[in-house]
Amino acid sequence: MSSVAAKRIFRELNLLSRCEDLRKCHIHVELRNDDFSRLKGMVRGPPDTVYDMGDFELDIVVPDSYPFIPPKVLGGDTGL
Repeated sequence: MSSVAAKRIFRELNLLSRCEDLRKCHIHVELRNDDFSRLKGMVRGPPDTVYDMGDFELDIVVPDSYPFIPPKVLGGDTGL
């Protein structure tokens, strides 16, 4: 991964970590194994649905050509 892409991801993760709205919605993104090309996303199921209080893990792959090509979400494990 290019240093430009890694710096941008680092900056964006820093912004996300300080976003109060994401915390209220139980959304979290972090590096997977200190690798800027792999991210771990966590989202909580919305209230008053069958997914209420379920925690869902997303495996996010960031391509080398980021930000010109968007990341892909591969899915992940659920906490149901």
